[in-house]
Amino acid sequence: MAKTQVAKRRADTASILVLAVLLAGCAVGPDFKKPETWSPEQWRQAATQERSRLLSVPTTEEPPAAWWSIFHDPELTALEERLASQNLDVQQASEQLAVSRGQLLLAGAERFPDLAASGSYKASQYSTKEMQWVLKRVGRQAGVGDQIEAAASSASVPLLNQWQDGLQSSWEVDLWGRVRRQYEAAKAYMTASQEERRGILVARQAELASDYITLRQLQEQARITRASRDLAADLTKLSESRYHSGLVSELDVDTAQAELQRTNALLPQYDQRIAMQINAINLLMGSPPGALDAELNQSKAIPLVPPAAPVGLPSELARRRPDIREAEAQLHGATAEVGQAAADFYPKVTIDAGFGFQSLSFRDLGFWNARAWNVGPSITLPIFQGGRLSGQLEMKKASQRQRRSIIAKPF
Repeated sequence: MAKTQVAKRRADTASILVLAVLLAGCAVGPDFKKPETWSPEQWRQAATQERSRLLSVPTTEEPPAAWWSIFHDPELTALEERLASQNLDVQQASEQLAVSRGQLLLAGAERFPDLAASGSYKASQYSTKEMQWVLKRVGRQAGVGDQIEAAASSASVPLLNQWQDGLQSSWEVDLWGRVRRQYEAAKAYMTASQEERRGILVARQAELASDYITLRQLQEQARITRASRDLAADLTKLSESRYHSGLVSELDVDTAQAELQRTNALLPQYDQRIAMQINAINLLMGSPPGALDAELNQSKAIPLVPPAAPVGLPSELARRRPDIREAEAQLHGATAEVGQAAADFYPKVTIDAGFGFQSLSFRDLGFWNARAWNVGPSITLPIFQGGRLSGQLEMKKASQRQRRSIIAKPF
């Protein structure tokens, strides 16, 4: 009879577990749907773009990942390749991405049961007076108080040594999708961190290319100005010689000297602007001022405009923009958090299990009849939270609406 009852309890426990697993496929809250992107019926082209076709023709080919390689400038390529590991803004975004990945690992760990091993030893000395008092009360109620009282007066509780080791496990049955929504939100926020880092990297790479090309332009202008200064100096000497020979007037000499002074006055301005551009590149590279002077002070040719500029399809431009992709990932995470907050209103079911050995003697700890185990579900139902759950749900819904409004606005 006892075996039948034990078997029945085990069957009931197994049925509860199977039912919990089947119900774990449900998830409350809204599912994320990608917002529809808007694009104009016709791509508008500015007049300047039409004029630029004389030098470079935009094509619908996908731009390469290393887009700066189309300039065929080894120095620019070397700087761009070092930028990702040296720029401080990119490094900060990379660390934020590492934090998001860690949060994803934490959220994903809750989907699985946790398992822990434990071992303990405890020496306990219980009260002898308490035992004697209990024995006397029991003896009086049973009608044998005199015999029990006489035996209890000389009895004492020995020192008890309790040894225990075993395994403990706990798993939350995700009936309402709280854990899955939490993992979904963490994954979406990690994607947003990836896109944020990508946006910062692309912006810094474009800024570096612009500063580098501007630097080469200034250096070329400075070279031409120096050549003009040398020519103006020669013309001044020639005018002075002709003046002393009586071939020209003093006005011609003054005009030549004024042109020489004007050209000389331009050189310090170019030198200052060149130094500022080099310092700007130092800042982008995360280097102290002057670190790249030896590398960049040598004048080189201005990178040529490529004959064809791969820009991709205009209709796909919005999908390639990191800020739009980041905003979409943020909306995904906010939507998943709404479901997570909604699941907190429902009962939380946890299955706890443990298996180990317990004994009052260390020598008996390894025997099979010293085993002890437990398994069973526990249910927690929120009854009164003072409006915390409702406030949290409204906050998550407001955050979702805020993210949706960012997606809806024209970029």
